[in-house]
Amino acid sequence: MYCSKCGKEVRDGAAFCPHCGEPVGGAAPEEEYEYEEYDEPVQAVKKGLSTGVIIAIIAAAALVLVAGILAFTSLTHSKQAAQVAQMEAQVAQAEAEAEKAKQEAIKAQEENKKAQEQQVQEQQAQEQANAAAEQQAQASQPQTVNNYYYYGTGYASGSYYSSVKSGGYLWPTDSQYITYADLSGYDSDTVAAIRNEIYARHGYAFQTARWKNYFGNKSWYVRDNSCTQSVAMSRMNKVEKANVATIVQYEKDMGWK
Repeated sequence: MYCSKCGKEVRDGAAFCPHCGEPVGGAAPEEEYEYEEYDEPVQAVKKGLSTGVIIAIIAAAALVLVAGILAFTSLTHSKQAAQVAQMEAQVAQAEAEAEKAKQEAIKAQEENKKAQEQQVQEQQAQEQANAAAEQQAQASQPQTVNNYYYYGTGYASGSYYSSVKSGGYLWPTDSQYITYADLSGYDSDTVAAIRNEIYARHGYAFQTARWKNYFGNKSWYVRDNSCTQSVAMSRMNKVEKANVATIVQYEKDMGWK
């Protein structure tokens, strides 16, 4: 049977033309609606194509996403590697600068040490030169054979106040040990003057007018009002201390003290 409208073949018993929807055989359109089952295969094919396209789009999007992730990861790794390299370079530079500063500090310390050693050597040389000059000056001063009236003009009996020059000493008690034999034959005043002279060398502040006047006339004597007997003893060298002990014992043995 064929449709009276579109002329296409229609199966027997059909109420509508499956191609154009024209009722077949004068039946009302509302009585039967069978043409939809012929449209399902066509719609199924269309849906299948849409799904494939969607899958393809999804796949493409996934590839783009993966590619983007990979690109971002690679870029991030590159940046991190660059940052690590920069930090390593900065650390290396800091270490190099620290090492340089350390070497410079060591060099400065060595130079300072050498300068100090040289200064000490120069000072020692100057002290030796001064000592040699002093010895030469002392050697040029007139002295008696027994060293009495040290740097003086010689012994004048009973007048030691005027016999020793203002720049001289009675005895070299700072550098030469004195003995009983050296003191033998001198009176108590002269021996006392020799003993007090040791204290006067260190600025002892004498209290009696006798010794104030005597040592006050000596150019080498510098009075130190804070210099007591104990202070003067602390300033003496071992030769002077030994000579003080010898003279005191000699005066005791002679009955003068």
